[in-house]
Amino acid sequence: MWKKLEIHNHEIEFEKNEGKAIIELQLDENPRQCYLIDIFSVDSVDYIALVDSENSELIILLYELEDEESGEIKLNSLEDEDKLDEIYHLFSHYWDYDTIDEIVSEYESDLEDSDLNE
Repeated sequence: MWKKLEIHNHEIEFEKNEGKAIIELQLDENPRQCYLIDIFSVDSVDYIALVDSENSELIILLYELEDEESGEIKLNSLEDEDKLDEIYHLFSHYWDYDTIDEIVSEYESDLEDSDLNE
């Protein structure tokens, strides 16, 4: 269920994703495995918040659904540093580090459980 808020004169919708996902990103020469925290929008522009499974770095990218039928998505970096800082700031009004840490712990627990069941 989406949570709609108004923060600093921006219309924001959080928790647009359904469930958990582990996404592999290729931001540099080494692929990163990331945990999905949230798909959210700020003033009708969609973003995705991920946490790197290795170093717990929070990553926010532009999110675009390329093909609704196949579910193919396109992720892009925000080039404007000021805009990126603003999006991080707005995101932090809803998501605090403790809650993100809890979600990461759930992912790690789920992965441990699936390893034990194999």
